[in-house]
Amino acid sequence: MTSPRNVLFLMTDQHRVDTLGCYGNPVIRTPALDGLAAEGARFDRFYTPTAICTPARASLFTGLHPFRHGLLVNPERNGGGRDEVAEHHPVLSAPLQAAGYNMGHVGKWHIGRERGPEHYGIDGEHLPGALNPFHHPSYQQWLKEQGHPPFAVERPVFGKAPNGTGRGHLIAGRLRQPPEATIETFLADRTLELLDRYARDFHDDGRPFMLSCHWYGPPAVPDPR
Repeated sequence: MTSPRNVLFLMTDQHRVDTLGCYGNPVIRTPALDGLAAEGARFDRFYTPTAICTPARASLFTGLHPFRHGLLVNPERNGGGRDEVAEHHPVLSAPLQAAGYNMGHVGKWHIGRERGPEHYGIDGEHLPGALNPFHHPSYQQWLKEQGHPPFAVERPVFGKAPNGTGRGHLIAGRLRQPPEATIETFLADRTLELLDRYARDFHDDGRPFMLSCHWYGPPAVPDPR
């Protein structure tokens, strides 16, 4: 008999594989991720079932291809697919919870429209949508508690809405915050809080955990000026 494994799952969205030093990028410095790759497994061929966020995340959560789980598009786009994972579909959390695991999720969820991690008995706040939750009350409150300045961007660059009728996503700009005030740090702090709690449970009662942190994109780089 082997003891249960604890799992810390870290994921970044919108992050090309060739932007990592461990995959050969000679310019971008990613020492922490390079260290994880050196000590663990680095996949050279690992493919997503789809390039669209919600269908891919639903596949990670259910183990099913998009044509099986039915979440074919992001719920912000009315593409005729399902909005939520069907109740009869398998989900990652169920067998782990049945085995006594603590389950936690921090950051981007984007599996469906309304149901967040709490619907599945997973610890963590539902941060809905596809983009960084700059205006979410939890992030705003955290900024105040930490004494950080509010989110602000100079020279923002926006995409175009698919139908050409409005402004699209924020693509780039100069962030007017210190690194300690970014969404990335906010999510890391929330993850560490849960990790401390789960570590105590594991030490005191032997209860294992699976904890996920999903950032909305590669870490923001503030303007150095």
